[in-house]
Amino acid sequence: MVIKGVDFTEMAQGIRQWTVKAETLSYYKATNLMIFDNVSVTFFSREGEYHLTGNTGYYYKKLKKMKVMGEAEAKDFRGNILSAPELIYDAEAKLVSTSGPFKLTGPQLELEGSGLSIFTEEKRLLVSHKPRLLIKSAKNLM
Repeated sequence: MVIKGVDFTEMAQGIRQWTVKAETLSYYKATNLMIFDNVSVTFFSREGEYHLTGNTGYYYKKLKKMKVMGEAEAKDFRGNILSAPELIYDAEAKLVSTSGPFKLTGPQLELEGSGLSIFTEEKRLLVSHKPRLLIKSAKNLM
């Protein structure tokens, strides 16, 4: 099944979890896989909104994982922007990750490297390889 002009919001206990907007959605019922073209995902949290965009998005419904590929970019309410060829959001683990190169820029820092895991609930991140960090201001860092 293919749907054009997608605007879908997932709710849990009456609370918005995330909204997906895309040019098209291809749904594969047998595998519970949704593939989005030119995708934009907004995640809602107590602190604020997070936006994830890219050329193609894969949502694995049973696993509650979203993979965005092709000029993937995540923005948070603090003004931080994470860019990578591919970004994965795992709703169960509350984890944003990429195994490849990435760049994280914000009002107070610039971070580059390869292999990034951001644990959103713990407000902690881990860089696997070749981290380069520039702190612009130590005031109110994270």
